[in-house]
Amino acid sequence: MHTVVLTESPGGDLGAAYAIAELIKNRKVNTAVQGNCFSSCAVIFMAGTERRMLANKNLARTRLGFHGPHNKLTLEVSTEGIPKLREWLLNATDGKFPEALLDQAMYINNAGDMMYFYYPGANKNNNIRFCKAGTIAYPKLCETVTGHDVVSVGILTTADLLKVEELDQQAAGGKENPVAAESLKQ
Repeated sequence: MHTVVLTESPGGDLGAAYAIAELIKNRKVNTAVQGNCFSSCAVIFMAGTERRMLANKNLARTRLGFHGPHNKLTLEVSTEGIPKLREWLLNATDGKFPEALLDQAMYINNAGDMMYFYYPGANKNNNIRFCKAGTIAYPKLCETVTGHDVVSVGILTTADLLKVEELDQQAAGGKENPVAAESLKQ
């Protein structure tokens, strides 16, 4: 396996995400994202050796969403889980994720609060936004974060977009086929 493509996932179980992420990391697999990849999906994405966004006509809708862990049943924020996730993300980005920005994403008041990262210049409403629960549909209600982008904070390892043709070439070139994870819903 060379590349795992993650697409349209609202997230899922954080424990399962850590386990999948370790498999990806240990096997030195690349990751790519197309569409929405939130919460535990974003954790899995961060395990890739090379992390890229997939080139597509809807690049403005491709985004990675990060937030602090919470209980899926009660929606209560799990403050005891924050240090592990925070450290994991700092390690995955080689320390590039600014700690103040990371803390804003982690120390949330509501399980629906999330920090969204877009491809640089692809979204007219800025590259990074922090949205309180229920406000993502109303970009003007979200806080715009300036001075950083998805590459500078280490989420993407390169600004080069991954083309579908590259995945086809990997498959045709005798390398193992990429896996398209259509959804990581738990």
